[in-house]
Amino acid sequence: MANKLELTWVGKDEPIRIEPRLLIERPELSNTAADPDTTNMLIHGDNLLALKALESKYAGQVKCIYIDMILLILIQRESRTDMKIVVFDLGGTLMEYVNMPLSWVDYYHEGLDAIVQKYNCSVTERQIEEAFQRLKTFNPRITYREIEYSAQYIFTQALEGWNLQVHVKDCIDVFWKGMQLTPVVFTDSVFVLNALKKRGYAISALTDLPSAYPDSLFQKDIAGLLPYFDYYVSSAICGFRKPNCTGLKKIAKHFNTPVSELVFVGDEEKDRETAQNAGCKFIRINRNGADGVPNLLALLEVLG
Repeated sequence: MANKLELTWVGKDEPIRIEPRLLIERPELSNTAADPDTTNMLIHGDNLLALKALESKYAGQVKCIYIDMILLILIQRESRTDMKIVVFDLGGTLMEYVNMPLSWVDYYHEGLDAIVQKYNCSVTERQIEEAFQRLKTFNPRITYREIEYSAQYIFTQALEGWNLQVHVKDCIDVFWKGMQLTPVVFTDSVFVLNALKKRGYAISALTDLPSAYPDSLFQKDIAGLLPYFDYYVSSAICGFRKPNCTGLKKIAKHFNTPVSELVFVGDEEKDRETAQNAGCKFIRINRNGADGVPNLLALLEVLG
């Protein structure tokens, strides 16, 4: 007798279960009596099985299928329950401007002088001082504010009465070039961001722009960091400055996760207050060796 081979597996002897791919009308829920010629259908059931059931009769005829977005959002949220999201402040946490204090007010005259020299402005010392005072008034380190104003709005107010023959945007560029800022990324930043990526973390950034500093210029300053961010939010993008927590809420919404699930990493008291206002965890980076985590490498141990 010839040898025979037989395949066997767990459940082989159980009755075969066929996926239901037939559309069965529920007369008690239908409205076909009032409109017997209707071709509309409301289908209740598993999305994939419903599409399979439609395929045999409607293949090549359907131009658009609408699936309830609420259902899709719930599915996305369910699939992201284990997502680990870290939000980084930038200035003082991942990078800094060399030899610049928290408030840049004392350097405003250099920027204003650059505008005067570049465009040979016929302005008096009094007008320059008035422009300086207006810029100073908008500086949140001097006058507390949470609402963010665009650089163009601030400079339009500051340079009022100068009768410039050039666009305000050009003056903004000259002003900041005149301050000769030197951005530098901390030596441990890229290594730690890359390590977190490999561990499966989603990484976001929430930063307050320096007062009257365009987001476009700031993003050039942090060009080496941007590729590591899954989502970037500045005060210009969300419209508010810390400790207002609108930015954190925007990030949480982007990732379809409760804001309480975020971990916010920053170096200032306003960062801590922002996390507190949002109801999420906060980790302080303190490179001066006081309270908090001494550097980003130590942060890796804290996050695990």
